[in-house]
Amino acid sequence: MDHYDYTLWVSGTSLMLLANALSAQEKVDAFDVQLFAWLKAEQDTGAFTAADDWQHDYLNSQQGLGMVFSARQQQRNPAAAGRRIKPLEALLPALLEVLPATEHAAVQASLKALLALPAGHPALQALRAEAVQDGTSDGKTPGAISVELRVVLPGARVFASSLYLTTRESLAQAWLDAPLAADSLGQLRLSSYVGELHDATFATIRSDLRATLKDTRNWYLLQAKI
Repeated sequence: MDHYDYTLWVSGTSLMLLANALSAQEKVDAFDVQLFAWLKAEQDTGAFTAADDWQHDYLNSQQGLGMVFSARQQQRNPAAAGRRIKPLEALLPALLEVLPATEHAAVQASLKALLALPAGHPALQALRAEAVQDGTSDGKTPGAISVELRVVLPGARVFASSLYLTTRESLAQAWLDAPLAADSLGQLRLSSYVGELHDATFATIRSDLRATLKDTRNWYLLQAKI
């Protein structure tokens, strides 16, 4: 089959790639599931307060809305000495492992176009505001990154990878593509999952959730036009 074309969106700490073939309802559902789960996890835990608990809460909230997971993986891999880690470059292989091969080239092309945007682009600034916690200048408090790369295909199918790390290095404005020295890292966790939204379950709460998030969606959701 041919690959889908994508639009890129920022929602909280998630960089979302939505297939253009999604119906209008599927698009709003995709936004609402992610945003509700993210807001609840932030309220209950906080990504930079207890990262593992936050990830657990984030996935459980999606499950409570009707997301059925068919694959979940997690790796804790301190980088080999001398290596340098770029956040988006680290996220991509974990995503491609679970994403249909037909989508690899289109997703990679979309992300390449994203990196060509100026660091001051409103969507990238919004993502940085939520996904990056700057450390102190004296290095005593490390900086941290908590970010998700999320692809949504027709049929409410979700393919995602997420990264959490801490570093003693200063985090650049163009942090997605900025290399971090391996020996500067503290924690490093890569996760991936595949899910599908069960429509019969979600249909019972769709209208109420849409109404609840109406104003919040407008605040957090931004398109990164490429």
